[in-house]
Amino acid sequence: MQCTHCGSDHTQRLQLVHEGGTQLISTRSHTGEVMDLSDSLRLTGLTTTTSGVSSSVLAQRAAPPEKKKLMAVSVVALIGFGLFRSEEHDAIGFLIMVFGAWKIYEAIRFNSRE
Repeated sequence: MQCTHCGSDHTQRLQLVHEGGTQLISTRSHTGEVMDLSDSLRLTGLTTTTSGVSSSVLAQRAAPPEKKKLMAVSVVALIGFGLFRSEEHDAIGFLIMVFGAWKIYEAIRFNSRE
């Protein structure tokens, strides 16, 4: 792979930079204690599990953009549809419905391309 600007061979795809600098973390630790309870010993313990993701600053910069959420614009489009069906607010409902549908289209297009 070569840089299109300078022709250098020292290039990497952003996906590889992101994946190479991101690690999944999963740990489990056990603690125990022996208690002396008036002439008897009792063993107690606790297990703790931790999980998460660690990523370098470079990996964070190379991360893909977050997908746009469709729920809010879908609700707007449905509200517009409801208003459109009423005789009193049909014009404003139509505009809201078209606006919501356009935003849904933009979000789907962004999510599929980016």
